[in-house]
Amino acid sequence: MATQALPAPTMESELRALAWAALLTPACAAYARFAARRLRPGLPRLAALSPTFPVLAYLPCTFASLHLRLFSTFFHTWLAVNKLVLLALDRGPLHPGLPLLPFVLCAGLPIKVRLVQSRPPAGWGGRVWEQGARRGEGGPAGGRGRDRGRRGGAAPLPMPMPEGPAPD
Repeated sequence: MATQALPAPTMESELRALAWAALLTPACAAYARFAARRLRPGLPRLAALSPTFPVLAYLPCTFASLHLRLFSTFFHTWLAVNKLVLLALDRGPLHPGLPLLPFVLCAGLPIKVRLVQSRPPAGWGGRVWEQGARRGEGGPAGGRGRDRGRRGGAAPLPMPMPEGPAPD
């Protein structure tokens, strides 16, 4: 049985794959936010987010170029799927209360979202709450959290704090 070589990548095929990736990634993230806002964390949310996993895993296969396939694999298959699994388990950098655009950007790109309380409730002190810290835990940005942006990695994206009770 003879093996067939893959067709050579053309500019048209790569642009078509890029267009599909640019359309499907925000659509999957918007669906994930919609589902996460309506379901409680755990198995129901994970079951609702599971249709997005094969879509994000298939996106790198649409690219014929090795380099674009590798970058797409990192961003779609590894980063986005892991962030959505953490969202389903109510951990990680994504929160259903984020506005749509920061949610989509955080789901598909290696950035951290820093939630800033615009008007602090009485007794809360107006602290900055960083979501998605280095080891996956969030916490008040006291003395140890102020230099995170200087150590490398993604720069935090300041966002207003979602409505609701203050995090523990």
